Amino acid sequence: MIFGQGGKYVQFKQHMASAQDSQYFEVFYTLDGVNAWLECSIIDIHITQQHKLFKVYVSSPIKSLREREITVDRTQIRGFKHHDESQQAAQFKIGEHVEVFTYPNNPHVKQSDTQGWRSGRVSNVKSKFVSLEFDHDRHPDQLPEIFTANRLRHLSTGNDPAFIIIDSLGRHEITLSAQLSQWITQLLTSHAEFEHERNTFYDQLHLLQTQSEVYSIAPVRSVHLYDKIVVLGGVDKLKRAAIQVNVLLNSQKSLLEKLFASQYQNNPQIANQFQVVREVFVDNAVVTLILGPGSQNIRKLTEQYGVSIQVEKGTFNGDKRKIIVSGRSEQEVAAAAEQIALEKVFIAIDSTLIEHVCGENDQNLEFFRETSGIIQIDVDQDKLTGNYSIVAVGTRGQIDDLRHVVQTHINLYEKAQERKAPEQARKVFYQPPQPTHHQQAAAAQQQAKPKQNVPTPAQQQQYRKK
Repeated sequence: MIFGQGGKYVQFKQHMASAQDSQYFEVFYTLDGVNAWLECSIIDIHITQQHKLFKVYVSSPIKSLREREITVDRTQIRGFKHHDESQQAAQFKIGEHVEVFTYPNNPHVKQSDTQGWRSGRVSNVKSKFVSLEFDHDRHPDQLPEIFTANRLRHLSTGNDPAFIIIDSLGRHEITLSAQLSQWITQLLTSHAEFEHERNTFYDQLHLLQTQSEVYSIAPVRSVHLYDKIVVLGGVDKLKRAAIQVNVLLNSQKSLLEKLFASQYQNNPQIANQFQVVREVFVDNAVVTLILGPGSQNIRKLTEQYGVSIQVEKGTFNGDKRKIIVSGRSEQEVAAAAEQIALEKVFIAIDSTLIEHVCGENDQNLEFFRETSGIIQIDVDQDKLTGNYSIVAVGTRGQIDDLRHVVQTHINLYEKAQERKAPEQARKVFYQPPQPTHHQQAAAAQQQAKPKQNVPTPAQQQQYRKK
């Protein structure tokens, strides 16, 4: 799998009504010796503040390449026309740039044996054969070679009206209820037991995909549970497709309930799956921090604790948002819920202490964040009162730790100030005794007298001997 960044050079086929068309994508891979266009299918899209990343599955004979998941900013993704196997050599002209589906053939360049589409220039045409030369900078693993015409195709370019910019491909996520997630997980992960029902479910999704003219509609699994259905397609088609999926899911509820009723009665292990549910209410202002870029934080928590996490769209009681956490055990659900239950608090700081608390260039705030593990920390001043506060967002445990760290910091500062106070008081209030006027005059007179030559004891002893 590869994450490729979307951009002006990234294109995909506009008409995607059939499953066959939905597979017509390629990624240009330039790592681990691979330097060719490889056929792929787009699995998911992750939208961040800076980029739109495409998660794709590469149809490659190299297993290690197919299963890898990396971020490659310069990876290109494009759509292409149907390849005509009946093409004749006469369709290609000398000097024309074409693409050929081939393996590397330069024995002096260490490359993998990945088969893909590589671009070259037609140097000669004869009968059903075409001779190609390759750009050394783009394909150093390719020497000139002769190919049959049915292995070639004309270049697909962005000038073709059948292609549009892939950045117009959007994503819509439909979150499943805890019970529906459990049922669909059981349906899709069972082997032969519910094969007919599973195939019917996939057929219905594919029918909706065709009717709504989107790229794909597929259930997405978070470690243990299929907890959402993701729709990929043109942004103008997503809303209609989402409505159709919700109608389908609503009709599936009673069917799945009947289907698994006997299973729950006869298999306690299945009955206990994801039956521990906890509701967490958080401030609407911190929901973005809980989700993270592209719901990244939620995905990490579901993978770490093996739970399902659903964030309701509507607010509860004005400024609160409800988040539902469900899992197999109370310990897993409680641990995940604790990480989700973020709070936003204001810690009042005396205006005389704010400079010391923040430190030079706010370096103490960074120390507070690292020590307490708080997610977000800043300083705010009330415009009306002028009072200062530390504004922090984190779990209850992190906030308690932050309060302790800040208070300890203030206590140490105040103790140090108390020790300095007596010393400063002595310097201010204690004055050494000043000499009187007479003492000053006597001292001046003594300094004005000429110094007398007083013999030393050794000189006096020598004088007595004389």
